[in-house]
Amino acid sequence: MRRIMEIILSITERTRMLISLPFGLAKFQAAFLQFAPGPLKLTPDQVELLRSDNVVSQAAKDAALTLEGLTITPDSLEAVAPQYLWRFRAAGQFQRNNE
Repeated sequence: MRRIMEIILSITERTRMLISLPFGLAKFQAAFLQFAPGPLKLTPDQVELLRSDNVVSQAAKDAALTLEGLTITPDSLEAVAPQYLWRFRAAGQFQRNNE
């Protein structure tokens, strides 16, 4: 999750302090935030899902139940995200890109 946030902040040319929380503290926080109004919620179930990596099992790879098994070549987040996030740069969507 930290790496995803670092990529988003880099693309949008923003700086934010990222603080890693122990799972116990995150679960305590989620117990209250799950009832917060609006879209920015954290639930205990989400914290539980973050405890382990979500990767494809070897059995699924052997059975060709992966993107590659469906002849789909995935792109990296770094390759795709700038197409969606460019408009969220600090200077807005009309900022010149010096790349």
